[in-house]
Amino acid sequence: MKENLIARSLFTLAICIVIGSWFISNGLKEGDRLIAEQLSDGIEATQSNKIDAEQNQLLTAKQLSNYLGISNEQVTQLFPDSNGKSVIPYIKIKGELFFPKAAIDKWLQEIEAISINR
Repeated sequence: MKENLIARSLFTLAICIVIGSWFISNGLKEGDRLIAEQLSDGIEATQSNKIDAEQNQLLTAKQLSNYLGISNEQVTQLFPDSNGKSVIPYIKIKGELFFPKAAIDKWLQEIEAISINR
């Protein structure tokens, strides 16, 4: 009787181990799939953000007009004069003007503060 009880207990334990292993295996597979999806989504998002950030650091005159919501003619009025003085921050690279987006944002905040104070 005691031997029979031990055999049943071992058999039940073995069945529980097999079923538990099966549950763990399925959970790991599902978890791996979810992690893989999240990683691939995260990598894609990071890459697209990095590309967007790299592409939008310096704006051309046309991009600046779109960014500010003004016409190209109005943007050219903001260009530096013959003395190199400009009301808007810019960088000149090989004779072409570029406008740093961060500097433009800061400039807009300063202009807004000046307009509000007047």
